Parts: sequence; C-alpha cells; structure tokens
Amino acid sequence: GALLMEQYKFDEAEKYLKRAHDLKPQHASVANNMGLILCWRGQYERAETCFHAAIAARPDWSDAHDNLGNVYRDTRRWPQAEKAYHQALARDPNNAAAWRDLGDLYLKMERHAEAEEALRKSLALRPQSENAWLLLLELLEFMGRTEELAATVREGLAALPDPPVAAS
Repeated sequence: GALLMEQYKFDEAEKYLKRAHDLKPQHASVANNMGLILCWRGQYERAETCFHAAIAARPDWSDAHDNLGNVYRDTRRWPQAEKAYHQALARDPNNAAAWRDLGDLYLKMERHAEAEEALRKSLALRPQSENAWLLLLELLEFMGRTEELAATVREGLAALPDPPVAAS
C-alpha cells in the first residue's frame, strides 16, 4: 500500500490497506497510511480516527502526531493542531516535517516570529524541502522584508536539487 501511495495510486493503495486493516486493525502504519489517503480525499473526520488509532498503537511515533496536527490545521482547529505538532516534536525534535507544519500553522495564525523560527528549524534539518522554502518566502514577502526575500530565494535555489532535464 505504501509504495502505491508514493505513486499517487490512492484507490489501489486503499484496497491493500483495507485488507491489511482487516487482518491487523491495530497496526500503526496501516492506520496512518489510511489516514493520509483520507486526508488527500478531504475526509478529515475519518482520517482523524485513523491517526488516533496509529497513535494508540505507537504513542511515540512522531509522524502520526504530525499527521493528526495536519488534520486539525486543515479543519481550522488550530489549538489542537499546535498541541499535536508539539507532541510530534517532543517525540522527535529532528522531525523536519513537523517543524514545517508548525511553521505553516503559525503563518496561518499570523504568529510571524514563531512561524519563521519553526520554518528555519525545518530547513536546518532538511534544506531540500521545497515546501518549507516556499512558506518562508511567503512569510518574508508578507512581512515586507524584500532584501531578505531576495537573499532567501538565492539560498533556497542553491539548496534545492536541480530538476531533471527533459530529453529532447
């Protein structure tokens, strides 16, 4: 199922994950991956249930807490999202995705200094994160920090891998 998810074949992945869930409903990875598929489909209530199941099976799993935070963020339950992200980071302070997601939440909440701090922590851990660079650029532009914005664009482009060149 996870390989099919990486290929964006969600319908096929869901079939395999449902079978796996029937065999072992308390399996954390199955519940987490089902939750991701449901999020991508906008079925947040069901996704939330899956992430809670994943956390119940593996309370120390940072990614499941981060994913639950994303459900809360996307459904505008921002205090719960912040708590879930902090729980993710308490379990793994090097979770770059959780730092990025926390930064995105703070950006939405207009807590700009905290957003910048979280996004910079994310980029320190994973400098090739295009999404974190884009969020940081959005923040700097919103704050009118144009000189820093230009420097950050150059820094981000240097950190990102070159895109593949199309054959002619």
